[in-house]
Amino acid sequence: MRLVRVNSLRDDMELARDIPSPVLGAQPLLRRGVTLTQALGARLASLGVRAVWIEDDLGDGIVPAQPLPEHIRRSTERAVSRCLDQARSVAADLTSLPATVLGTLEQAAADIMAALAECPEAVLAFDDLASADSYTYSHSVRVATLGLLLGQRIDRIEGWVDWRGERRFDRKVERMTQLGMGLLIHDIGKISIPGSVLNKPDKLTPEEWDLIKTHPQAGASLLPADRVSPLTICIVRDHHERWDGLGYARGRKGEEIHHFARIAAVADVYDAVTADRPYKPGRPPHIGVNVVRQGAGTQFDTAIVEHFKRVAMPYPVGYTIALPDGRSGVVVGVDPEDSEYPVVRYRNLSGELTELAMHIVGGKVVTELETPGVLTDSASDLAA
Repeated sequence: MRLVRVNSLRDDMELARDIPSPVLGAQPLLRRGVTLTQALGARLASLGVRAVWIEDDLGDGIVPAQPLPEHIRRSTERAVSRCLDQARSVAADLTSLPATVLGTLEQAAADIMAALAECPEAVLAFDDLASADSYTYSHSVRVATLGLLLGQRIDRIEGWVDWRGERRFDRKVERMTQLGMGLLIHDIGKISIPGSVLNKPDKLTPEEWDLIKTHPQAGASLLPADRVSPLTICIVRDHHERWDGLGYARGRKGEEIHHFARIAAVADVYDAVTADRPYKPGRPPHIGVNVVRQGAGTQFDTAIVEHFKRVAMPYPVGYTIALPDGRSGVVVGVDPEDSEYPVVRYRNLSGELTELAMHIVGGKVVTELETPGVLTDSASDLAA
């Protein structure tokens, strides 16, 4: 299967994966196996769906891994929705979040961890297929998924440093659950911001920007310190701090920012760039990857960005690539150590399927690279 933009759909294409509804608990917009048409593609675009998975001979045999099974994704979105609803009540009567809500979030974080345990990191496609109307909930789940992938990778390779300065490799489940909970509710403070400001398509006024910058501390103040880990709270409070100290709300910098909050900052920005928003379409994965890479050492911790580069691929497996002459190719393999040279399958001028490692920069094929075991006899066709 392969991922294509809805504006590239042709009649008689077969849908390979369900298209989820933006409404929590609702049936999918379309079920896998449906025959697609250009007219249906236009209808999907009007609903905010930008890309779908299709089955055809070009994508035959490609099975991109999904970070989360659909039932885990949906149950987690419901947990986040319930938490936000309760938080609005908390903000109104100054009581604490109910223990049942916190328990549901903890279970949701544990479910994500379990789903990711055996997941191959670098082949994941994080592209969201749902309407932008579900951004609030799906953003939290995607940030948690990417953040936990990063956290688990770092914990496995580097461990963590305790208050005595000693490197340890224990307490994995406990620590990753705390990370997951913080990622799921990192934006809980936005319930205090009017929707007209959050979803404003135009540039924010200085006053509106000052209001936006209050949401991390507002979110942290909603979490009862006697029942929520300080590590979870620090993610909510500090995920907009920057490595260079130019972030908000407190202007912390470097290692003054907890490691978990630094992970959250990377995951949050990547998803904010690549996901559809109510006021703007998402950018392709390579744009999101480049934004994070370019922020290393200023906006983000360089060490965390190095791990990110081996988890989030600019051209993930199943992603459709436009070749220089207008033909389409699909990514069939990618090396995390050399991610700008994915192996792409395409039809040569004779109509035969060919696989070749290509150098892709900014979404455009620059050169072809011959590699052992791939067909190169018609590589010159690309330039024809």
